[in-house]
Amino acid sequence: MSRGQPDYGQYAPKSTTGSMSDLGELASRLNSIVTYDKRGEVVELDDFESPLLNWQKAVDSASSYCRHTSDYVKRGSQSVLLHVWNGAAAYALIFRQTHILNSNRLGIEISFSYSSTTMGLVFQFSPATNDKRYYFIIKIDTSDKAVYAKNSSNVYELIATAHSLEDAIYVFHNIKFVIDLENEKYVRLLLNNIEYDISAISPYYLPELTLRDIFIQLQITPKAAIGGDVRMDNYILTQEEP
Repeated sequence: MSRGQPDYGQYAPKSTTGSMSDLGELASRLNSIVTYDKRGEVVELDDFESPLLNWQKAVDSASSYCRHTSDYVKRGSQSVLLHVWNGAAAYALIFRQTHILNSNRLGIEISFSYSSTTMGLVFQFSPATNDKRYYFIIKIDTSDKAVYAKNSSNVYELIATAHSLEDAIYVFHNIKFVIDLENEKYVRLLLNNIEYDISAISPYYLPELTLRDIFIQLQITPKAAIGGDVRMDNYILTQEEP
């Protein structure tokens, strides 16, 4: 608790230090993973530093896997490695469920790194509310650097092509997308230094009469049956997005 301006306050002049009024910037300087886009209120996050992978896993066979790795990370000592083999039906994914939130403006953020240009990356954000399960899904095709959003017709709609995504395992890219449940719309997609307005796209949905939750899934699949690896780090879920 502050006991007076001269020693603790941000308004009194100081001879050797400066005061900081932006608590988000202060958190970043104290090694928070919330540095890419600070809009919204953080609900949960995972830097994958836990000894246990706090996600459920699913793979097509014993040749594909999901596990912690320490070879290349964005921050800390671990990221999560998703690997698929050379099979047309191969896949590897991690997923989790959390409780439904009061806010209708939600965001999901993740960092990813890849070296193979034969991967398809799928980021699924599926809240169940209003008797519907919404499928807000963003897909990245690493071969042509194309970015898609799944629309209300259950079809991937092209957002951008030839995006500059470097295929290097030591380069982590940032992706975040925001949704509006009240109006049943996407809001915006951020991919590295570019922000796309995707508010004209409505999500695909199916009836859901039982569950009220948020389902989040990160998945990779090979193109042309050529396998590869994708590393993911720094997952963040937000609410009250502008």
